[in-house]
Amino acid sequence: MLAIGAMIATVACGGADDAAAEPVIIRETVIVTEQVKGDDVIVRETVIVTEKGETLIVKEKGDTITITEKGDTITITETAVPISTLAPAAPAAVYSRVDIAVQDIRFAIGTPRFSRQDSYNAKAGIAEPLVMAVWTDDTKTELVAKPLLAKSWSVSPDLTFAEFVIEEGIKFHPYNGVSYEMTAEDVAWSYNDANSAVQPESVHDTAGDLAANFKEMEVRAGNVVKVPFVVFSSHFLLRNLSSFWEAPSVKSKQLFDELGAEGMRDVLIGTGPLIVESWVRNGTLVLLANEDYHGGSGMPTIDEVRVIEVTENSVRAAMLETGQVGIANIALTDFEFLLSKGFTLAEEGFRGVSAYAFGGNWWEDTSIVTGQPLERTIDLSKPWISGSKESDPERWESARLVRQALGHDIKREDILTALFAGQGSVNYVPGWDADVPGHKDEWVYPYDPVEAKRLLALAGYPDGGFTVDIWVGPSDTNAQLAEAIGGQWNADLNIDISIDKQVYGTYRPTIINRSTTKVWGCGTDGVNVPLTWPKGFLVSSISAGGFMCGTEHRTFGQIYLDMAGSTDPDELTQSAMDFFDEMRYVAPQVGIVSTPRFPLINPALVESWEMLPEGKGVLGGMNNLHRITLK
Repeated sequence: MLAIGAMIATVACGGADDAAAEPVIIRETVIVTEQVKGDDVIVRETVIVTEKGETLIVKEKGDTITITEKGDTITITETAVPISTLAPAAPAAVYSRVDIAVQDIRFAIGTPRFSRQDSYNAKAGIAEPLVMAVWTDDTKTELVAKPLLAKSWSVSPDLTFAEFVIEEGIKFHPYNGVSYEMTAEDVAWSYNDANSAVQPESVHDTAGDLAANFKEMEVRAGNVVKVPFVVFSSHFLLRNLSSFWEAPSVKSKQLFDELGAEGMRDVLIGTGPLIVESWVRNGTLVLLANEDYHGGSGMPTIDEVRVIEVTENSVRAAMLETGQVGIANIALTDFEFLLSKGFTLAEEGFRGVSAYAFGGNWWEDTSIVTGQPLERTIDLSKPWISGSKESDPERWESARLVRQALGHDIKREDILTALFAGQGSVNYVPGWDADVPGHKDEWVYPYDPVEAKRLLALAGYPDGGFTVDIWVGPSDTNAQLAEAIGGQWNADLNIDISIDKQVYGTYRPTIINRSTTKVWGCGTDGVNVPLTWPKGFLVSSISAGGFMCGTEHRTFGQIYLDMAGSTDPDELTQSAMDFFDEMRYVAPQVGIVSTPRFPLINPALVESWEMLPEGKGVLGGMNNLHRITLK
């Protein structure tokens, strides 16, 4: 039982009239504690009052206080307090914040159709796709999909559609104090608004991917979304709807109905574990933990994440070394030094392929999917560009030889050593590194300026004499790569280069509308995906309306469709080999090097970071930022 203590404060002198006229002011409080029978405490408090009146100011203690006023005597009775509650209070949790340095901060766009970098939002933890990709075991050799916003899914026996059962009770981040609940309607609308086949205005970064794979999604009873396929693809779940690749994410249809397409453009909310506090393009992104997160990818272990744009690699490295940031994406040239200083690699990363795509080669007159005519302009002032082989075989052959010649005049081993500290391997056909078993000798472009000159002469350019336009964006590494290759082309072949450093957001529309004629870094699906995943999407008309890599070639489109509809391992492997054979012969892309890309961590600041498998490298190869734990 609790012991009861009585406290009596005696107020001296004065009558009732005096008490009514003036307030009582507490000038001093003396507190004495006494332990009773080991467990309980009687709190004795003496209140010394020098002025009295109608009001007595009392600091409450214990569970109950009864104040009884009789004349000049005030009696205060309170319940004693258990001794355990008088122990020093646990210190308040320390607010945790991590700063991260990346090469660029892109757009913050809420409306799906306008979101040219929606994958950035998902990697940052603001918005989420339907499922997340995880490794099956510690060998990290096989991916599987795990529920996130969808709690289950199935594919129809005839492979014409899939159905997703959407989790209930998940809420979007609040907007003006209101948090809408996510439903199947939000899911269907989000993907339809991003799909350029459903919403023609869409410039979403996966608009073409969605259009090539999915028809308009439908809401069905039971919080279910029906996803009809354009063509069934065995990898659609991990490639198009998971966190692994570009991760198109779910937004609020109710918010869209309230604000409209333009009004929602600047309102970026999702269901993710982090909420946007502020976002300054080419500046800083501030994210705060979502305390009401549904927990699908784990509850936040950090209060605040600041992602800072630092374009210069040397500055990012210095910030990491001096403790200004806890995590940074760093050029490989600085890896050895920083690792020797005790900095560590993140547990997940990806292999980045440096490859040049020769833009402007539109060789399909009609879509391989719909049969509709394609409107394209062929710029024959660029020696690497031609129309289709059927329309102009002589020019097609000349442009092919020019591309092959340029591929032969690259010192890949020297570039790997000078720009990437020798980390990685050389690459000739994007998607299959030279050191991976099964790589064919016929795919190699040995450095051979004599052969390059021979091919240029056959193409009609015996003396070189033209300029190659290369888009590199603001990246210092991309610029160094272009300068190294361009210097070699100039010295050996009398070919100049022109470097374009405009930001990606400005250059990207020329990719989407198929007007680009430049050479730029684009390597199809890279080397981070299984060999048996369908090949050719980004170099065929299947990708029309979305991102691609500079060429539309029907042979590649047919290979993709054949692989998308097959589940036979032998067939898939053979189709993949056919793809790389054609890539080397036609040369719409030329591989250069393939290098590991891992964020670096300051272990003095960061205790742990629970990452997901990363296939694309958006946001500097980072993801799951909410699962960073500080020391």
